[in-house]
Amino acid sequence: MRDDNSFQLHIDYFNFEYKIQQQLEVYLFENIRLLKKSGVVNNILNNADTININIHIYFFTGLCNITAQLLARSPDATARILSIGQFDDFQNLLSCVQTGSYGCISATNMLEEIIPAILSVLQKKIYISPCFASYINTYFTRNNDNYLHLF
Repeated sequence: MRDDNSFQLHIDYFNFEYKIQQQLEVYLFENIRLLKKSGVVNNILNNADTININIHIYFFTGLCNITAQLLARSPDATARILSIGQFDDFQNLLSCVQTGSYGCISATNMLEEIIPAILSVLQKKIYISPCFASYINTYFTRNNDNYLHLF
């Protein structure tokens, strides 16, 4: 049996209003057990002595600076990025993923989606909010699937 110290999750927050960040931090604190008890964490721990993950969560009120802001992230190149915002079309989602984000989370469903998004990060998969699924489906229905491997 492993102790809780085998799983180390370091989260940094960027561009958040204080109240929203505090709400997210409290939610994660209260629900961290969902991550620790997940099959994903257990599978990873079976192959490693410890999990030490750095996650940077960005909150975007607009989409115009998403590329510049993500590219100017902290000097920790090993950190995995999650982006929270209102992505209004496929191109916004694509730019989010292409700039290095491991997830695009709906701002309106932030609390409900943060745990599944972190689980995806742990699996080195990209998380896309179910709210944005219609954008992806519409794009791939109308166009070639040049970016399908990203999703």
